[in-house]
Amino acid sequence: KSQAKEVHYHLWSAEPFLRLPFIDSLEPEPSSEEAEGSSSGSAISLYHVLVLRKLGQAYLLSTFATHLLAPGRDASAGQSLSSHFALVVDGTGPLAELGACVRGTLLLQADPSSDEEEKRSVNRQKLSVLKFLGAAVPAAVAADPALSADRVQDLCRLATEKKFELQLRPRAQALVAEARKNGAPDEEAALLADAAAGDAARAGATWVCNGRRIDLEDDGQPISARHVQALELLEAQYDLGGSEPASEEEQAAPPVPTKALSDWLAVDAAKGAAALPVSAYGLIAAIRSEVLTHGKNERFTQPAQIFEMAPPAFRLHLPPAKPDAASPITVYGILDPLSATAQSASAALALFGMAFNAEVKLVLNPPMRVTEYPLKRYYREVVHWPERLADGRTLAELEDGVAVGSGKAEFALATQHTLTAAVHAVPTWLVTAIEAENDMDNLRPVDIGPGGVCETTYVLQQLYVEGQALILGDEGWPIATAKGMQFEITGKGAREASDDTIVMGNLGYYQVRGNPGFYEASLKSGLSNETFELATTHDLEVSSYITPPHQLRVRLRPGKTPNDVFAAEEGAAKTADSASEGGSFDLLGVFKSVLGGSGDKKKKDSGKQLAASKPSAAGGAEELDTIHIFSVASGHLYEKLLGIMIQSVRANTKNPLHFWFIDQFLSPKFKAFIPLMAKRYDFKYDFVTYKWPSWLNPQSEKQRLIWAYKILFLDVLFPQDVPKILFIDADQVVRADVKELWDLDLEGKVYGFVPMGDTNPDTEGFRFWKQGYWKSHLGDKPYHISALFVVDLVEFRRTSTGESLRAIYNQLSRDPNSLANLDQDLPNFAQHQVPIHSLPADWLWCETWCSQESKPNAKTIDLCQNPLTKEPKIVMAKRIISEWQTYHDSVQQFQEEIESGGLPSSGAATPGKAEL
Repeated sequence: KSQAKEVHYHLWSAEPFLRLPFIDSLEPEPSSEEAEGSSSGSAISLYHVLVLRKLGQAYLLSTFATHLLAPGRDASAGQSLSSHFALVVDGTGPLAELGACVRGTLLLQADPSSDEEEKRSVNRQKLSVLKFLGAAVPAAVAADPALSADRVQDLCRLATEKKFELQLRPRAQALVAEARKNGAPDEEAALLADAAAGDAARAGATWVCNGRRIDLEDDGQPISARHVQALELLEAQYDLGGSEPASEEEQAAPPVPTKALSDWLAVDAAKGAAALPVSAYGLIAAIRSEVLTHGKNERFTQPAQIFEMAPPAFRLHLPPAKPDAASPITVYGILDPLSATAQSASAALALFGMAFNAEVKLVLNPPMRVTEYPLKRYYREVVHWPERLADGRTLAELEDGVAVGSGKAEFALATQHTLTAAVHAVPTWLVTAIEAENDMDNLRPVDIGPGGVCETTYVLQQLYVEGQALILGDEGWPIATAKGMQFEITGKGAREASDDTIVMGNLGYYQVRGNPGFYEASLKSGLSNETFELATTHDLEVSSYITPPHQLRVRLRPGKTPNDVFAAEEGAAKTADSASEGGSFDLLGVFKSVLGGSGDKKKKDSGKQLAASKPSAAGGAEELDTIHIFSVASGHLYEKLLGIMIQSVRANTKNPLHFWFIDQFLSPKFKAFIPLMAKRYDFKYDFVTYKWPSWLNPQSEKQRLIWAYKILFLDVLFPQDVPKILFIDADQVVRADVKELWDLDLEGKVYGFVPMGDTNPDTEGFRFWKQGYWKSHLGDKPYHISALFVVDLVEFRRTSTGESLRAIYNQLSRDPNSLANLDQDLPNFAQHQVPIHSLPADWLWCETWCSQESKPNAKTIDLCQNPLTKEPKIVMAKRIISEWQTYHDSVQQFQEEIESGGLPSSGAATPGKAEL
């Protein structure tokens, strides 16, 4: 904080600074519009030099590598930014060993004949090594404060083996060995002498960005990649355009032409001046910034002064609730009033003021112009307020006290838009609707009527605990994730496990359901227990609504490798029948159905038990393979179509059927209706869910969230004894026996999709995959539709395809314009890494893309949107599917029987006739 108030700039000696090996950031490729709008030579460079004096600060390697791998730039006045990093080590023994490892890594260069993509790949691998060292070295120091140089050397060798591709590894190891042999170069000694002034020698590290110096103490606040980005924006302010004048005289004066430092340097070179080394930017920027900030720091570093300087119309002051009492908290903020953050912050700020007698001072900072509506949601916060406020009043005495303390979110809306209701809860909560008469995914005021009220009740149904499972090496530090390992948790004193789960390859991530209590972890019998053994025995404690992450550590048993956990999956393909016989699955962990289902033998709900009978088809159908079908639906319309799809599958398939539905997307009415339908049409079902992992880029729109669940969690969503899954969209009608699709040979591929139809000439102009980016990316590979696909789950898990898809998704989803059709674009984009088996075209017919001549051979008909007609799905279904009305009437008649009392209720609200 003290360094934020008084800025110091450090001027390096030029010659040794210019000889430092800097590593460059991986900047995102500019769009065509950005490329046209930018000018050559306008890149703003940020040069970071880290002087490392203590191993405990080695985490900074990971911080800077994380930033350089994904800088997270915002477009700024047509100018681009680039970051550069170098390390200088001040120490001997293990510190010197770490310096040699980093120095050798940074000296590695791509072959001069390499193209830009290959050079970026080498850079990415070098940054991955730094990130690995930044995580491994501090962990090793924590385990052994007297860490030896040999141990650091082992870590360096492991980093190069894990992060460099095979062809680069020998060169990287040779450069590290040479750096170790030669010791620190002379330029580092000169720079260390420069940096030793003042109290810096006592700091664990010194960070210099374009000359701006920050000394980092061992017990100070850890520096994150966001801190690096924030400091870069501060240092780039003089190149991002002129700042606004502070006085009326300056406002009246004519504008002074300004030019970015990079443009000045480019002009000098154009005039024939000797070209400066690229890294000279870092030296010149330090001089420039020191001059421009001299005497002005106080003006921009004191929150109170910022508030007082703001125009009165842009200041919002909320005095303490009890002015004559002490105010323990003063909140200063700069807030865009038209942002989603401002919506959610308003309740928290009011709570600070009324409950803690805080003083709130806000500077409103709206954007100068907007290109679209900045707010597209109505937002209310439900907060548990204290009974008595700071000024002595109770909630009931406040003008709106009943509303803020009622536990309800109330909306009085005049809009005529169709709305979707959503709950923003703590990430480790599962919150679902249990009572809702209206369609909360397609809520229209016209359906409620004048003066009407729509009520929905939500329940916190489950808490989850997230964590990592890591494999420890012989010396007790993590060497790999325990992907594929299955374990279970058992409550203290309980005899049976309360939950099981499987570990992802992505970061070793797992999640388990954990309501308040203490739990013990144990490996599941079988391959997991034969391959691993627990190395830690700490209880998993759930004592708060905010559950902290839990780390599980295991060791390999003698003679075992991590891949041994997958050894017997080849024989798992036929286990589903025995597991599902009698209508029961022992659902694992996060796969366990939250609201029950016909497959959960532990559930006692009578409605669920209706569907637990054995298959009754003639000819010993109970001995046939159970076919597992996965589908998603949200909103009453799609739930209606889902019921019709289920009927069409049942009418054409003799085998036992087991349907799987995502719990949180279904309405309370459908979840009450499905047990009765399962009994009537003889199938089994389960509701499953998986909480969105905290490390995965989130989706805010519900439709995109549904698309993501279709493809991202196939390896962890279903029980391990389900060998294969068919996905069928809710708006399809099946005309063939899906056993044919179930038995189809995928020829070694993990999944199969139907190529998009190409026989309807009327929609040729809408075939985006045959032009532009997609045509270039796919080459001779077809673009597939995601309305129907089959997944070999055994092979999918064995090859860690889920990890590959999630990694590609995390990379692509950083760009909001990518993955327009997420569930479709992701597997098609990934075809070069995860090949797709193309299913026969007759397995999916769609009027939009397919000719009428091919319709008689269609085995399924999909109601995909026609961009020419925008015809409603129900109207389209009646027109193009002859049997659709029969299926519809069957559901309608069944609903009438339920409403007339002819069948028992499942115990929850039954769907109304109007909705089904």
